[in-house]
Amino acid sequence: MNPKSSVSLQFQRPDARAEFERARKETKTALTERVDEESATALLEIASLLDVGVARAKRELLASTLAWNEDNRALGAWIHQQHRAVAEMGLQAVEPLRGEPAHASLPRLVLLCLHHWTEALKWNACREREEYGALHALYMLAASGCFADRRIPWIVDGRGVTVTVEGLYLRALFLDRFASGTLTRAQEEILDAWLWQWSAMLKAERTYAGGTVLRAEPDGSAGLREGPREGEGPALYLRLEPLEAERRKVVRELQRGRIVPPHGLASELRIEEHIAVLDYLRRAFRTCGPETSGRAPRECQAGLRIEVWVGLAEILTRGVGVAVGVETGRWRTLQVDAATIEQHAQRRFVDAARRYLWMANSSATGFGFEALESDAAGIELGDLVGWRNAGDNALVLGQVIRRMPSATCGQVFIGVKTLTEAALPLPLSQDLTLDEQLATTYLFVPGDDDSGRRDAFLVPEKTFDLQPSFNARMAGEAFTLRFNRVRGRGRGWILAGFEIVPPQPEAPAPQPEEELELPTFELELDPVEIPVDEDTVAQAFERELPARLHT
Repeated sequence: MNPKSSVSLQFQRPDARAEFERARKETKTALTERVDEESATALLEIASLLDVGVARAKRELLASTLAWNEDNRALGAWIHQQHRAVAEMGLQAVEPLRGEPAHASLPRLVLLCLHHWTEALKWNACREREEYGALHALYMLAASGCFADRRIPWIVDGRGVTVTVEGLYLRALFLDRFASGTLTRAQEEILDAWLWQWSAMLKAERTYAGGTVLRAEPDGSAGLREGPREGEGPALYLRLEPLEAERRKVVRELQRGRIVPPHGLASELRIEEHIAVLDYLRRAFRTCGPETSGRAPRECQAGLRIEVWVGLAEILTRGVGVAVGVETGRWRTLQVDAATIEQHAQRRFVDAARRYLWMANSSATGFGFEALESDAAGIELGDLVGWRNAGDNALVLGQVIRRMPSATCGQVFIGVKTLTEAALPLPLSQDLTLDEQLATTYLFVPGDDDSGRRDAFLVPEKTFDLQPSFNARMAGEAFTLRFNRVRGRGRGWILAGFEIVPPQPEAPAPQPEEELELPTFELELDPVEIPVDEDTVAQAFERELPARLHT
């Protein structure tokens, strides 16, 4: 049985995907009949074909910054299904070998299950937690067979590496905890590439020695948890200090202009994606410490249906009701009356249905929303969203930090971190005369302290990059401000801190210059008589002219 001879690895084509599925189903049928060396080798072969084909296809999917179309989404869903199917076939092959821990194929079959379980997780993170029972059982099987720490050759991204069952087990749990809807697929690919680089650090300790750790309980049914285990039972502790040290090494390499790793798909992705993952891990490792509190308690808000605006332009136009300034290399701003505002809104959104989300839960730090796939279209990680508070009609702003398929088919769960629940529109102008006709409305975000030290403005990225000075009027007083630091950022927007620029002293008026009279000069030539010898002049021409003509 040699599936390689009949399978094309161009998974972008539907016919190639159909060929692979036929070969996979044939292999599954052989496993159903018997599990021997030949069928195990065929399974490992079909799994290798899937890895090679997906490696080719995902370059086009993940390296592009364009939004996915229907074909891209169908391919991504198919990749998820095939990885999950291969993992299930691996579990099917492992089951009859549990009583034979010394079987030659068992370690590689366990590795296959762990690897493809994790790959399926990367391509379709669902809202409900995964079933961890099979994952824990694979590790316990390897531990009882004394091959959990054995280094075994494996192929990753076309390169040969040596891995252990324990390392792939911890990789699966780590990605499940840190990449379930909080990172884009491109960012998950970068994080996974780093985990392969840090494989030597993915080593568990059997006893809790203090410090910041994540805990796995192989006899339980949960993923990674924080701190020591309470009660009896086995536990594996993954220390985060070595991983944080590796994260800092990646930062230093980026500062030297070197991408980590220097090969593979992750090296081809935008540097912005690498920085986003580094920042995410920094915050995630910090919140795993024993001194940090857990997630803020949430209140169920099921059934609360609200209209949501996405993006700074839509929030300003629909949520605030002002015309938005246009940037075309120079700043051109405008302020119009209510009738023109209504016309502008109708022209911009005449074909767009209003976007409604259902608030599933809320806490002191954010909100969870359920949405139909049609309403969630275009809402991505890092987007700015806004809505009106039903109680006091205040403008609430938040940042999308999580997006994943909901437990209900056809719906999407969206997690939003609160930026402010009291945003205020404030006109700013670059015109020194504070002419209202030249003012643009921005969103003022008050800070959580009375001093105003954390106050900020929500502005487009290009506005912040140009670093202009603005003039504003509040309570009848005019002042000038300048943005100075980034307090938060997302897709196309920046939460910018600012400073008040002190008024510059008026320059003294220039004094009129005294009229100076320039001196006059008169040049007089003394006549000098030069004697001229006509014979000498004639001889000079006779000697000079023929010589020049000959040359």
